[in-house]
Amino acid sequence: MVRPIYEQELHTNPHPAPNFSEPRQFCDDALQVFHYNHGSRALVDQALAQLGDIGLEGEVTRYRFLMEERDNLALHHQRIDQEDLTNNNAIIQTGRFLANARGTSQVGTTLFTFILPERQSTHITTESPKPLPIPP
Repeated sequence: MVRPIYEQELHTNPHPAPNFSEPRQFCDDALQVFHYNHGSRALVDQALAQLGDIGLEGEVTRYRFLMEERDNLALHHQRIDQEDLTNNNAIIQTGRFLANARGTSQVGTTLFTFILPERQSTHITTESPKPLPIPP
């Protein structure tokens, strides 16, 4: 129970870039190799330059731009959600304070002093018009 499990410490040995030794890794729908933050971006750019296809280079550039824009929007949404949560918590805390301070009832009783007293309406009398004759 006291002995270590392994004779020596184990550490991961990460590769700085994916292993491109197997051609079957490349499928036409596996687009992560074109990601703007991919570990092998320099190699991919070099391969694109060797192909000489300007249209393909343009689409890869567009894809990278759109992916970066999507990630930026996701971060922006995350910030907005956090700000919304902070704002809601502040509303709840302020509402609790107002409720405990009986703010509504204090303001309500003060409002009654602003209401003008009822005025007596003047009675206006006018002559009624002459009634129309009733047909037989």
